[in-house]
Amino acid sequence: MQSFNNLTTLLNLIGMTTLGQEFMQILADIVITSSKERRVNTIIYTSYEADSNTALDSMNILRALAQNTRGTVTFLHIDTTPRIERYIKKFNTELLSIAHLTHNRKLDESLLKKLWQRLWRNRQTRLILLLDDLASSGYVSKILRLCLRHQVFNVIVLQPHKVVMEGSYWTIRIYPTQMPVKSRFTSPDYRAIFPKHLSNMYGHPLRIFTKAWYPQIYTYTPTAGNATLSGFLGRALAEYANFHNATIEHPMSMQRKYLSYVELCDYFENKTIDMGSLQPIDYSDRNVSFSVVFQRIDWCLMVPLEQPLPKSSFYFNIIQSTVIILFSCSFIVISCFWIGIARWQAQPPLKMFEHFINIPLLPGLLGMAFHIDRRISSKHKLLVCTISLAGVIVGTAYGTYLQSYIVNAPLGARVQTITELLRRGIQVAVSTEELELISNNLDFRKYRQNFTVFNNFTELLLLRDTLDTGYAFTVTDMWAIYDELQKYFARPLFRLSDICFCRNYPMVIPLQESSMHRQPLNEFLARLHEAGLIDHWRRHSFLELLEMDWLTLYDNGTYYDFKPMQMITAY
Repeated sequence: MQSFNNLTTLLNLIGMTTLGQEFMQILADIVITSSKERRVNTIIYTSYEADSNTALDSMNILRALAQNTRGTVTFLHIDTTPRIERYIKKFNTELLSIAHLTHNRKLDESLLKKLWQRLWRNRQTRLILLLDDLASSGYVSKILRLCLRHQVFNVIVLQPHKVVMEGSYWTIRIYPTQMPVKSRFTSPDYRAIFPKHLSNMYGHPLRIFTKAWYPQIYTYTPTAGNATLSGFLGRALAEYANFHNATIEHPMSMQRKYLSYVELCDYFENKTIDMGSLQPIDYSDRNVSFSVVFQRIDWCLMVPLEQPLPKSSFYFNIIQSTVIILFSCSFIVISCFWIGIARWQAQPPLKMFEHFINIPLLPGLLGMAFHIDRRISSKHKLLVCTISLAGVIVGTAYGTYLQSYIVNAPLGARVQTITELLRRGIQVAVSTEELELISNNLDFRKYRQNFTVFNNFTELLLLRDTLDTGYAFTVTDMWAIYDELQKYFARPLFRLSDICFCRNYPMVIPLQESSMHRQPLNEFLARLHEAGLIDHWRRHSFLELLEMDWLTLYDNGTYYDFKPMQMITAY
């Protein structure tokens, strides 16, 4: 009898060893296949247990993974003793985590919560949970529902016997309802073992906080048809929702109301919204994550175009210092030649000063008639022809420049600083929220008291749309629209200045702290940028704003009608 018990124990040990080896190989194959579908740079392994002889021995698992990955992946083995630190600054999203659970709910929940604290903003990376075969289906369901509550969706549960003998594993389904499910795979095909939850959202709402901030995002209401979300950002989000079979929902009305970053973070933290409008990237510890950089902006002032020079100054502005020097040198050289020839041919010697004064060369060089003696030498006649030709060139050039100045007068000196703007009587219009941001810039903080502050942000935007030349306005994306609009005017009213509060600043789409949309949204936006659709929608928004009468082609500038000359005006 004793021999029979020993034999049974030995057979169980042999069977467990064989099962463990097969399970290790399948686990390694799953990791390798998953890394091919989506790159894996680091594997984080965490557990409570010490060394054991079970099929889920930690050292055997790590050894098997290291042998199969052949040094292409970095392994990080952690337990519950180190202090909890966030890995966001150490690792990117190319992570895969493996957690060995103990079938003790209290310990398992503690282990997972500590792991998720370390994976702050990265909880949507893939997670493999290892449970022994003693764990019941009910216990596995409780663990997976814990993952659902913490919005950990890319998770699978592996149990050695079920994986090797049945080819089954546990995962979760989000749409149309959230629930744990049991799935199967066929060895050696382990592709798509992690579910693609967003492949079909079954019309589930995608909650977006959108403020009417054209041309980024706004509601386009055509004269005939239904209102749609538009703008280059709005179109991108609408296409993203359509691609994943989702519907767009606006928990808050689309008004041109400025929402502070703190208020926006509150909406994300209480799970009210899934996405927001473009925001400057932030490096704080608020529970908000971000997409990749959608675009980079310059936040600058558009200033009224400088006034043309007065007509009385045209005659002097045409003549530049280089022209004056060249003309003077030509006059001196020709005069010297004329005097030299006259002194050489004259019988009695001529006084050089008197001869120089009596020769009217200057009017000739200016293109006017000049008097000379009839009896002159052939050499003097050659100089006269040269003077006449030079006079025609000088007179024609001067007249051409003068006519061009009259038709299109040059502008005055460009405004380079806010001090020059204020000196010319131009007010700098900013909102209360913009003033707070400007105050953080040391170069512009001194002008805080000189700005014209609008408490109503909508009022400021409406004033800017009228292109009131009494103000200078801050612009980002909207400058391209104003620049296109002014092409239909007699002359532009505004220009984009070099007075910028920030340049090349990255703008991102805010998301929930560990949003499952981040990676799919980043990939979708990359395809839109590559296809040129973002730029196309940006240009097309100009036509939509005109159609909705948010902008008008009416020219507020001063221009003069052409009046043909009549014969009576000549007398």
